[in-house]
Amino acid sequence: MNILSTAQRGAHSCTVSNAATAAAHFQGEASREPIGAAAVLSLAKFSNIAGVDQRVIRAGQASGVIPRLDLFTVVDLISRPVLRNLTMGGHPVPVLRAVAATPDTTSDPRPYRGFKMGASMADTLAAVDRWWTPPGRDSIMRAGGFLVASGTVIVAVVYVSGYIEDAGQLHYEAKLAGVLREGDNVEHDGDAPADWRDLADAVIGKRVLGGQGGNFTRL
Repeated sequence: MNILSTAQRGAHSCTVSNAATAAAHFQGEASREPIGAAAVLSLAKFSNIAGVDQRVIRAGQASGVIPRLDLFTVVDLISRPVLRNLTMGGHPVPVLRAVAATPDTTSDPRPYRGFKMGASMADTLAAVDRWWTPPGRDSIMRAGGFLVASGTVIVAVVYVSGYIEDAGQLHYEAKLAGVLREGDNVEHDGDAPADWRDLADAVIGKRVLGGQGGNFTRL
């Protein structure tokens, strides 16, 4: 068993783009659409408007991030600013493209892996901080943490101070700097460093494009 720790990182730097033009177009479409069943979209139509793979939309549905497949929801989704680049202390911050909450098949007693809207802080952290194989470890340790995304929306920011390696699998020593709550509110772990809580306030609710689920990737 190996244990490695890292120091708190400095201020973050990010690049964000805005999808206002596309959103305005579909705001007009939404305003003309009758309210009720007729406003419901097929998965294929929602995916096409959002420009996102259907598997990513399904994961967002299952996690509760995408509550309905209708014009109003897709307009809200494409209206969100897109995070194009993010560094912490000069190092790129990785993104975990989380699967929806899935029962854990390991011997660990955590209730699930992945992401679920409304889950407790403890369950949310346990679902994303273990058990990972070494790929992605070095970039996470250099940055000092990672983002969690579901349905293209950034739903959590995780601060990492170290890791425990056991039988080739990693359990990050981590705290939830922030997690998405209803109404785009952010809940923090007050024990996480202030700069990571600030980062959570800055990026949670924005979007990251690309990726499927379960892998740490770069923006």
